[in-house]
Amino acid sequence: DIFASSNISTVTVSTIHAVKGLEFAHVYVIGCSEGLIPFGSTTDDSALEEERRLMYVAITRAEKTLHLSYASRKDSGTGMNRVPSRFLA
Repeated sequence: DIFASSNISTVTVSTIHAVKGLEFAHVYVIGCSEGLIPFGSTTDDSALEEERRLMYVAITRAEKTLHLSYASRKDSGTGMNRVPSRFLA
C-alpha cells in the first residue's frame, strides 16, 4: 500500500479522490485556479457542490501544514491570465 505508515520520509502524488479518509503531515494542493478547481465546464449547481466537497476533502487532509497554489498565467500559447479558484475566497 503506497499510503502505509513508515519511518521513511516520502512524497505522495495523488488525486483528491484517492486520499479520501487519509491524512498527511504536509499537503500541497496545486492548480487552485478558476477553471481547474472547479473545472471550467462545471455549470449545474449539483456538480459545482460536488467539486466544492472535493476541495474540502483536499484541504482537510493536512495534519500540520496546507499549501494552496495557482498559476497567475496560463502559458500554453495563449498567455491568458488566471484567477484563484472561487473556493479560496
